[in-house]
Amino acid sequence: DFFGLKIKKQYLDNSNTFFEYIEKQTEINNPVIVPINLREIYYSDFYLERDWEHPFVIRGFDRDKKLFYILDSTHLKSDSQQEREFSIGYSDLYKAHNSYFSKINNIEKNFVLVFKKSIENYSIIDIFDKCILEISNIKKSPDFFTPIQNLNMDADNFEKYILNVPKYKELFFSLLLKLTSEFHLVDNETI
Repeated sequence: DFFGLKIKKQYLDNSNTFFEYIEKQTEINNPVIVPINLREIYYSDFYLERDWEHPFVIRGFDRDKKLFYILDSTHLKSDSQQEREFSIGYSDLYKAHNSYFSKINNIEKNFVLVFKKSIENYSIIDIFDKCILEISNIKKSPDFFTPIQNLNMDADNFEKYILNVPKYKELFFSLLLKLTSEFHLVDNETI
C-alpha cells in the first residue's frame, strides 16, 4: 500500500516457465523477487555449508548470455547492506531457487513474487508521508513486539529475522534521510 504496488505470488512448475515468466515480467518493468538458498551460491559465506534463505531482486536479463541482472548485497564482503547490481547465470539462479523449496520451504510449490503498480501517479512525497505516519504509529503502539511474536517462527528463522532487523532499519532510515534531503523537508545540518 505504501508504494502503490500489488504483490502477486506466481507459482512456476519447471525451468521453461520459470525463465520465460521472469523475462516477461522484467520486460514490462515489474520487479520480480526470487527466493533462493544461499547454500547454492558460490560467492556466499553459506556456500555448501548451511541452508540460508535469501531474496534476489531481478532487474533485467540477457537471454543470449543466459544471465539475470540482480540487485543484491551478498557479493559484497562488507557490513554495508547497500544493494548493488550483480549478475547470476540462469542455471545458478534456478538451482538456488529449487534448493530453497526443497530444503527451506518444502511446504509450498515453487513461486516467485511479482510487483505490479496498483496506483498510477503515486508520488514519492505520498510514500514519504505514509512512512513517517507509520513510524509515528509504531512508536506509540504498546504492542510493538506483537507482530514479531505472531510470526510463529522456528528457532533458525527467528535467528535470521532478528539478525536482519538492524539491516532493514539501516536501509529504511538511509532511504528516508535521502528523501528528506532531496525534497528539502529538513535542512542538511538537521539531517
